[in-house]
Amino acid sequence: MNKKVKSQPNQSVLDIVLSEYGTLEAGMQFALINDIPLSTLPATGAEYSVPLLSVNYIDAATVDQLRKNNNRIGTKGVVPPLTCVITLKPVMEVIPNVAGAPHTIGYYSYDFKATGDFVNVFELLPAYPGDNIVKYLTEELYVFGYVPEASPPDAVTSMPVKSIPYVLAWTTGLGYMMVWSDLAAPVKTVTFRDVMGNEAYVAPLIVLDNVSQAVIEYLAANMEVETVSATSNVVTVRVVRSHTSIFIDDFEHYTMEWLDAAITGTPDPDDPLNPDKVILTLPAGIYTLGVKTTYTFPGIAIYPPSAFTMVLEVA
Repeated sequence: MNKKVKSQPNQSVLDIVLSEYGTLEAGMQFALINDIPLSTLPATGAEYSVPLLSVNYIDAATVDQLRKNNNRIGTKGVVPPLTCVITLKPVMEVIPNVAGAPHTIGYYSYDFKATGDFVNVFELLPAYPGDNIVKYLTEELYVFGYVPEASPPDAVTSMPVKSIPYVLAWTTGLGYMMVWSDLAAPVKTVTFRDVMGNEAYVAPLIVLDNVSQAVIEYLAANMEVETVSATSNVVTVRVVRSHTSIFIDDFEHYTMEWLDAAITGTPDPDDPLNPDKVILTLPAGIYTLGVKTTYTFPGIAIYPPSAFTMVLEVA
């Protein structure tokens, strides 16, 4: 016959399990015998069966210590602090998939591929939303005001593959080939959406060699998020934006700006004059944070911008 136990004030079902077995592993067996969810918050005095379990589910030393000191675990009224998790962060790179001078073979060909830093907590939707069209033109013609070409992906690609092939026709010009996304378009170059409806994108400014398939620059900012503190109501985080070093002098002058209205925090008290660090205090919810970067060649050109977003969940 199973032992009976009554819940004490402020006890959850897991509190009862820990008191009787000393482990959380016994919780599932306890819930099955009593036909209740583990998340149950019982009224004081509710009676439950305490089944006999194998030693694999019991920490006798913990049970003995609790009983010896007459300790009662009661966490029902304790609200745990919120946590902040990055749920979607599309980190991509550009990999040429063909050899040969573009002016000879007539085109560039490359893949957008996810790096190991790509984050998606939830499963991705099975298709890219929209066309993910890129614009492209040589730097020389762009400076002289020529209208850019436009190109969709070379093939329909399953979103979970996290790889998009592009083929761009050679455009006459002596400068490097620039490839970018129209940030006014509803879908940016590489936009991902997960099954929870979260959406994030990366829209770099890519600079390709004019005599080979080589990628000279992959220009886009990055963001890192660090939890500073948390309570049951809000999480305080430090968001830091950064940009990798730039090889071509023409693009080395750049300005980063926050994209999302959620980034309306305060300067980092440890580095208050640094505009690339901000402290945010966020209640529970979903937040999209982003950085747009504008590149200039003083006195000559304002180049197409790059952009990057990521999704945080505070829960």
